[in-house]
Amino acid sequence: MNHFKASVLMLFCAIAAISVGNSETIYQHYGVIVDAGSSSTKVRVYAWDNVQWTVPHFNEIFYQKVKPGISTFEGREQEVGPYVQNILTIARVHVPENYLHETPIFFMATAGGLDFISPDVRLTMCISGYH
Repeated sequence: MNHFKASVLMLFCAIAAISVGNSETIYQHYGVIVDAGSSSTKVRVYAWDNVQWTVPHFNEIFYQKVKPGISTFEGREQEVGPYVQNILTIARVHVPENYLHETPIFFMATAGGLDFISPDVRLTMCISGYH
């Protein structure tokens, strides 16, 4: 299992079955993972129900690879803000508005990728509506 998939499992639950979800299902919880890599950024939206006394069943309800990767903005750091805003908008479409304020978003990148995240971009992420 690659490192990214292992990270997803550890973030949400120690034991979980991941499958493709039904886009018409309304879930009780959502989570967004953004993996900002060197050649592309992967956006994943997960959903699950909170059923007491059971292990949650996580559904990947959305996946998109966005090119170019964040490292391509070296020397053009002013373009990172609109790039991150676009990523947040892509994910937001798949989370119902009334769940957005409690939806965690995990932004992962290599150390080099994080160098491009200025305080202004971090503020954009903080006020995006995600938890």
